[in-house]
Amino acid sequence: MTGTNHPLTRSRPLESARIIWALFAKDALEALRNKNTIMVIISSLFMVLIYRVLPGLSGLEDRPALLLYADGDSRLVPLLEDSQNIRLYTYQSEQQMKQVLTHGEAPELGLVIPDGFDQALQAGESPRLQGYVLRWVSDADAEALRSTVESEISALVGQTVVVELADSRIDLLPESGGLGEMASFALAYVLIMIGVILVPHLMLEEKQNRTLEVLSLSPASVGHIVTAKALAGIFYCSLGSVIALAVNHVLVVHWWLAILTVLVGALFTVSLGLWLGVKIDSRAQLSMWSWVLLLPLIMPIIFSLLEGLIPSAWVRIFSLVPSSVILQLAKTSFANPIPVGVTLLRLGWVAVAAGAGLGGVAWLLHLRDREGGALASPWQPPPGSLRKEGDQRPVVHSDERLAQRPVLDQRAGQQISPVERGAFGEPRPRSYLSMIGVIAAKDLLEALKNKLILSILLGSTFILISSALLPMLISAKSLPRLVVYDQGNSAIMRDLAAREDMRVSMVDSQGEMELTLVNLPYLSLGLVLPDDFDQQTLDGQPIELQAFYPHWATPDKLSELEAFFKERFHQAVPAMGQLTLAGQDVYPSADLSGRPVMLWLNLVSVILVVGIALVPLLMIEEKEAQTLKVLLVSPANLTQVVAGKALVGLFYSLLPVLLVMLLYRYLFVHWGVAVLAVFLISTLAVGIGLLLGVLVDSPTSASMWGSLVLLLVIGSGLVKMFSSLNLPPAVLSALD
Repeated sequence: MTGTNHPLTRSRPLESARIIWALFAKDALEALRNKNTIMVIISSLFMVLIYRVLPGLSGLEDRPALLLYADGDSRLVPLLEDSQNIRLYTYQSEQQMKQVLTHGEAPELGLVIPDGFDQALQAGESPRLQGYVLRWVSDADAEALRSTVESEISALVGQTVVVELADSRIDLLPESGGLGEMASFALAYVLIMIGVILVPHLMLEEKQNRTLEVLSLSPASVGHIVTAKALAGIFYCSLGSVIALAVNHVLVVHWWLAILTVLVGALFTVSLGLWLGVKIDSRAQLSMWSWVLLLPLIMPIIFSLLEGLIPSAWVRIFSLVPSSVILQLAKTSFANPIPVGVTLLRLGWVAVAAGAGLGGVAWLLHLRDREGGALASPWQPPPGSLRKEGDQRPVVHSDERLAQRPVLDQRAGQQISPVERGAFGEPRPRSYLSMIGVIAAKDLLEALKNKLILSILLGSTFILISSALLPMLISAKSLPRLVVYDQGNSAIMRDLAAREDMRVSMVDSQGEMELTLVNLPYLSLGLVLPDDFDQQTLDGQPIELQAFYPHWATPDKLSELEAFFKERFHQAVPAMGQLTLAGQDVYPSADLSGRPVMLWLNLVSVILVVGIALVPLLMIEEKEAQTLKVLLVSPANLTQVVAGKALVGLFYSLLPVLLVMLLYRYLFVHWGVAVLAVFLISTLAVGIGLLLGVLVDSPTSASMWGSLVLLLVIGSGLVKMFSSLNLPPAVLSALD
C-alpha cells in the first residue's frame, strides 16, 4: 500500500502543506535539470518569439500601408492609387476601414477623407485629415506613418495637407485577427505544450529512477505527490505564460483577464498532463500518448479560426473545445470593449473542464489505491523497446542466436576452414547487397513496433498532410478572385471591386500580378486593362483582354472562372460589346516565394525531422539491446549495418514527402529536379541522424542534440526566407 495511511499524513493541514511544498520545490528544481523538460520549455518560448517577430518581418516593406475611406468622390483617391510610395486599400465606410485595421499584423494607418476636401483645396485652405492607428502601435511607428502619408499627400495635391492622429487609438475587438490572434495562439501553445508534456516527464522520471517507491514509504501520500507535480506544472505554465505576455505586453488591455486565462488554462492542461503521467510507464508510451492528447487540443484551435472557410457548424463545435476557448479568452484580454457575460462563461467552462480532468485523475488514483499498488508499476521496458539511460541489464534479443554460431573473427588471427570461408568469408557483391537488404528489412519492421519511432512518423505525416490540405480547404470556400493591373484607373473596375460576390486585387505592374497569381493558394485570374478600357466599353466595341492564370489551372476550372467574370463585366456595363479573354499561363520564378516556398519549407522540415529524429533511435536501440555486437560478429560488417539503417531512414523520410508530392503533383514543373532535391535533402538528414546515433547513447541525448541541429538548420531556412530585409552580406553568404 502507499503512504496514505501514515499518521503524519492525517495530522494537520499545515503538515500536508509542508509536505506538498517540499515535493513541489524538489520537482521545480529537478525540472531544470531534466533535458526533456528544458527542451519543452525552450521550444514553447521559441514559438512565442516566432509568432511575435514573423508578423513584423512579413509586413516590413518600403511602402507604408494606408487604409482609406473617402466620404464622397475626391481626386485624391486616384492620385494615391497611382502613388509608388503608398500601398493603398480603399473601403466603403469608415466602420469597415476601422474593422479591417484591427486585423493588421504590422503598423498601418487608417485615414478618412471628409466630404468637401477638394473644395477646401480649391479655396487655398490647408485641410486636416483624421488618421487612426491601433493601440499597440508604438508612438515612433505611428509618427513615422503619419509623417510619410502627410508628405506624400501634400506632394500629390501640390499644397500642404495636415494629417492628425486621433486622440483615442483603435482597440482590438474580440473577433480581431492579425497580431492579437497570433499572440493568443502562442499563449495557448505554451499552456498546452508545458502542461501536457512537462508533468508526465516529471512522473516518468520518478518511475524510472524508482524514487516513487521511496516517496510512497515516506509521510507523503499519493495525493501529496500528484498535487506537488500539478503545482510544478502550473508554475512552469505560468512562468512561460508570463514571458509570452511580457513579449506581447503592448497588446494586453485587461490584465485581470489575461492572468485568469493563464491560471484556468494551466489548470486544465496540467490536469491532462497528470492523467498522462499516471497512465504512462515508459518514454515510448509518452511519445505516443502525447500526440493523442496534443492533436485534439491544437487542431480545434486552428479550425476554429477558419470562419468562412469551413462550415459554420464545424467552427462552432471546434470553438467549444477548451483549448479553443483559451485562445478566445486570450484574444478577449487584448480587446476593448469585451462581452463580460460571455467571457465569464468561457472562464467557467475551462474551469469546469479542468475540474473534470482533476476528478478523472483522482478517480484513477483511487482505483490504483484500492488495488493496493503504487502510483504505477516500476518501469519495465517492453521487449524490443528503448530502455532508459544508464540501464545495463542484458536484454534477450532474437538476433542473439546468431552469436551461438561457430563464427570466428579472422581479424583476431583465428583460422577457419575453406567451407566456412565460403559461407562467412569475404562477401561477394551479391551477398553484400543481400545482407544490407536483410538488415534494412529487419529495421523496417522493428521501427513499426517501436512506439517512439512510430509517434515521430505519425506526427510528421499528420503535420505535413494537414498543412497540405489546408490550401485545398481554403480554395473550396474562397470567392472568385481577379488580380488586375489597371493601366488607366478604370472606374468600371472600381465598381466591380466593390461587389460582395467576388474579390479584386489591384497591383502596380504586370510582374506583380503574375507573382501574385502563382503565390495564391487558390485559382485566380489575372487581367491587364488598357488605359482606354472604359472608353472602349462605353463605345460598345469588342474587347479582347489579356488574361493570365497559374500553370497548374485545369481547363474546366478556367472555363468556369472565365464565364463568371464575363457575366460580371456585362452586368456592370450592359452596353459592353463582346468580351474575349485570351489566356496565358504563368510559371513561378526560380526565386520562390509565397505558396511554393511554404510547400517546400514543409517538405524539407518533415524530411529533416524524420531523418534526424528517427535514424539515431535505430542505432541507439541496437546499442541498448546489445545486438550491435552480435551483428558485427555475424556475416554483416559495420558498413552493411550502417547502410541498412540508412536505407530505413531514407524510406521513412521519403514516404510522407512523396505522398504529399503526389497530392500536389500539378504544382511541379521539373520533376527530375524535385526528386533529386528531395533525395539529396533526405541523404543529408539521414547522414546527420547516423552521426548522432553513433555519438550518443540514449534517446534523451539524441533528442537534445537533434533538436539543436533542427533548430539551426530549419531556423536558417526561415531567416533566408526574409533575406530581403537588408541582412548583412556575410549573414546571407553563411545562410547560402
